[in-house]
Amino acid sequence: MAAAASTIPTEQQLPSDALYIFTDLETESIQANTLLQIAAVSITGEQFNTFINPQCPLTEDCSNLLGLFYFNGDLYRDGRRLFSKNIKTALLDFMLWLSNFNKTIVLVFHNGFSFDCKVLSKFLVQFNILVPENLTFVADTLPYIRINLKEIENHKLGTLAEHFKIKHDLALDALSDSLTLMLICNQIVAQSEITHQTIFKDSWRHFSDYLNLYRHGQPVKPLKKRKRTKKSTTKSTKLTKTKNDIDKTIVK
Repeated sequence: MAAAASTIPTEQQLPSDALYIFTDLETESIQANTLLQIAAVSITGEQFNTFINPQCPLTEDCSNLLGLFYFNGDLYRDGRRLFSKNIKTALLDFMLWLSNFNKTIVLVFHNGFSFDCKVLSKFLVQFNILVPENLTFVADTLPYIRINLKEIENHKLGTLAEHFKIKHDLALDALSDSLTLMLICNQIVAQSEITHQTIFKDSWRHFSDYLNLYRHGQPVKPLKKRKRTKKSTTKSTKLTKTKNDIDKTIVK
């Protein structure tokens, strides 16, 4: 798989030339015993989306939540049969897709440190899937949003989409959620006049930290708490600008 040439991250930030890929997973429940969908959207517009055949019936709770049903060996949504793969093929395809980018990759999740990073790593290790050299970092949007958007009732993806007036019709679909997360981050970048790199300054890890959790039982170290400067606090107040003041498609 392709290796990526990139600058080495400093202690404070991700590489300036890293490629951000907004990613989401869907599983049968919070226990994540069954992976059902992997989707990702790069900041440059490329998309990946695949459904995974559970090869067994789904619970009623799962079907009611995700709208997915298993019948006669196939996965369905809204009465339409979905093209689905076995989990190993899906994981291999995702890693191959990532390897084709000639850049250092940062997979971006919402609440990913608590869930998605662990789930993805667990299945990659379980099926002995080779991870491409350019998949180096993971980042989580939740820490920044919790600090800088305290006025919002909660920090669920749907609530954030409503706050930023972003259309989010198909919640709990991994592709729709990935697209929505990217648009939210783009709004923050434009309104706060910062970069994506700044959003994740205090909320990124090496992906190998999660892989080693399942390979060697090595705990993931807590993020280092860094002192917030007056300048960064002042910047966050610019999030109160209206949507009409910016172009939500701005990407830095």
